[in-house]
Amino acid sequence: MGRHSVPSHLIFQYAYWIEMLSHSSHQSSHPLQHQPIMSANGRNVTALNNYLQGHGGTTRAAYNESQAGAQNAPTWTIVCKIDQQPRGAGTHSSKSVAKDEASKRALEWLMANEA
Repeated sequence: MGRHSVPSHLIFQYAYWIEMLSHSSHQSSHPLQHQPIMSANGRNVTALNNYLQGHGGTTRAAYNESQAGAQNAPTWTIVCKIDQQPRGAGTHSSKSVAKDEASKRALEWLMANEA
């Protein structure tokens, strides 16, 4: 994971792109599609890893992180990639919360696009 300062306008552009992905034409009628996805302890990183293990086990989630803002009040953006493709992004003042949000969105994307 690399740590980079990214201008906030790029973060918002990327968040827009991720939002557009979530409204793609590949919508599913999966019953959990519109419900929040949370693992039992609230950790979506674990839930995503468990999902990937249960669906072949060879795919791993990779995360890219970037930081914007002042060092004493950073805004973190974490992008979750599955098979080297961005599938979820999260932005928050807490790095772990941003990663958890990115994992949640990636998991929602995977479930919505199941074959």
